[in-house]
Amino acid sequence: MLSSLVRKNIIDSGEAIMKGQFYVNPYLKTHEDGMDGQKKTACNFCPYSSICGFEDGKDGNSYRRLYKMELDDIRKKLKKDVEDV
Repeated sequence: MLSSLVRKNIIDSGEAIMKGQFYVNPYLKTHEDGMDGQKKTACNFCPYSSICGFEDGKDGNSYRRLYKMELDDIRKKLKKDVEDV
């Protein structure tokens, strides 16, 4: 069942890329996740950050916020997502 969800996500992503629908959508994790006040984003690790043009708060750009989840909550979300496939 989980493989069906993964397959659907890969197909959907590929189709969107082929249509030119590729958006910069980095995440943000903050100290609320036990990071001692540090702000971490996908941009910290991205080799294209100097050319992609993403700037938080500019031109409608904003980070996707990632929050710490308990294992049971992750399982419930995955179960629901798999059932929706």
